Amino acid sequence: FQHSFRVNQLNLITELHQVIKNKLTKLKKSDKKGKLTFSTTIALEKMHPAALKWFDGFEEVRKINKTEKWRTDTVIYRNKLEPKFEKINTLLRILDLGIERFSINDLATLSKVAQLQANLVWTAAIFGLFVLTFGFIFLVKLILNPIETVTRALKDESKGLQTTLQPN
Repeated sequence: FQHSFRVNQLNLITELHQVIKNKLTKLKKSDKKGKLTFSTTIALEKMHPAALKWFDGFEEVRKINKTEKWRTDTVIYRNKLEPKFEKINTLLRILDLGIERFSINDLATLSKVAQLQANLVWTAAIFGLFVLTFGFIFLVKLILNPIETVTRALKDESKGLQTTLQPN
């Protein structure tokens, strides 16, 4: 199927090129008779060599198509591109594994940091409770108890009672 399709395409292109050559020849005759505008004459001068150059390139492609080299793209893909794609895929897999390992390490580090912060908060809270407890005991023993004793003595003296100051 492919071979016959290719042959039909090649024949169709050859026929179309013949039609283009005929039209360019007619235009050239019209130009010699002075029937074409200046810009059309310039365009015609460019089209004729371009059509010949294109058809020469097409003939080269036709020659290649008749040989076994007509699908060298598959050979190039298989021998040159595929190994490079494999190398790129291998490097991407290595990169992906590295990123995955880094992510795991990063999560472990973040977990340790979070645990350390929680421990620091608990330590600060317990330390704060100790400070409050000792501060309260200090306040009661060294400040409030002596004030209470002095207050009681003053109260007793105001009532006319004789008391001696005795700390509690």
